[in-house]
Amino acid sequence: NLLYAVTKQVPYPHSNETVYDAWLRQSLATSLDADASAKSRPAISPFELNGDTIAFAMHAGISSVDMGFVGSAGAQHSNFDSFKRMVSFVDPDMQLHLAIAQVWGLLAIRLADDPVLDLCPMCYAKDIRHIIRQFEKQMRLRRSASVADSVDMSTAKKLRRLHAAQRQLETNARIVEHDKRHLRSAYGEECQMTGRRRHASCLALRASINDRVSKLEQHFIDPDGVPGHEWYKHALIGPGPWTDASFQAFPGLAAALDTGDKGIVRQREKSIADIIYEAAWFLREV
Repeated sequence: NLLYAVTKQVPYPHSNETVYDAWLRQSLATSLDADASAKSRPAISPFELNGDTIAFAMHAGISSVDMGFVGSAGAQHSNFDSFKRMVSFVDPDMQLHLAIAQVWGLLAIRLADDPVLDLCPMCYAKDIRHIIRQFEKQMRLRRSASVADSVDMSTAKKLRRLHAAQRQLETNARIVEHDKRHLRSAYGEECQMTGRRRHASCLALRASINDRVSKLEQHFIDPDGVPGHEWYKHALIGPGPWTDASFQAFPGLAAALDTGDKGIVRQREKSIADIIYEAAWFLREV
C-alpha cells in the first residue's frame, strides 16, 4: 500500500503519467497471471537471488524493498555499464534518476513521519493464499514426472494445514485493521488530547499497531533455515529445487516432496503452518 501510494505522487518523466501509471502499464503488458486481482495493481517481483536485500529479507526477516527503473538488458556488470553510457543513451537528462530518488525520498519520509505506518498485514495474508494456490498448481504440473508422485496425490488434501493457517492469519489481520479504525475514530492518529489517561491509551495503541505491522516479517523466519540452504531462514520463500535462478515458494516443502518420504512431507508442512500460525497470533498482541 505504501509503495503504491508514493509512486502515485511522483510524475513519470516525459509523460502525463505518474510512476505508478507507468509501472501498472508495464506490469499489465508483461503479466502472465490470470488472477483478476493481479491485473488491478502493479506486480511486485521477488528478489533476485544475488540481490543486496537478501541478507535483510531472507536471513534476518526485515521487510525490504529493492526498486528502480529497468530497461534493455546486456550492459549490466560489463565494461559498458558506465556513467558515459547512462548520460549518452539511457537517461541523458537524468529525469529517471530524479524520479526514482523522489520515490525513495517519499518512502523514507512516510516511514519516518507517518503516525501509523501504512503497512498491510492483510496484504500478507492474501499473498500467502495466492502462493499456496500457485504451489498446488506446481504440484499438479509435476505429478506425472515427479519422483514424489505418490506423495503429491496424498498431500494435496493435507495442504489444508497451510490453508487453515492462512485463514487464521487473515482473521487476525482484520484485528489490526479494526484497531487502526478504532484509533482514528476514538483518538485520532496524532494522539493530540489533553487528558493524560486518554493520551497514554492512544500512544499505547498506536505503538502496538506500528509494532505489529513493522515486525510481522520477522515471524516468518525459521531458525532451522531452508533444508539444503540453511542460511536462508524465510519459511515462505527461498531457493528451492523447482526453480533455477529465482526463489521458490515454500522451498522446504518442495524439497520434502522431492524426497518421496510422506513423513518428511507431513513434518515440513506442519512446520510451515506453525510458523504462519505464530505470525497470526503475533497480530493479536496489543
